[in-house]
Amino acid sequence: MSRMELNAQLHSIVKIHVAYLEEVDLLASLMVLSSSCRAPFLLGPQRQNVM
Repeated sequence: MSRMELNAQLHSIVKIHVAYLEEVDLLASLMVLSSSCRAPFLLGPQRQNVM
């Protein structure tokens, strides 16, 4: 394998890895957003039941 081919392969692997990391980051932030939005609704009925 020539140096040029190796560089091309590495470059495509890096691009895939970066895209994967961005996707994971996006999913994680969406999960945090949805959990922080749902939290008040989950806590609400429990508080009412206690009182």
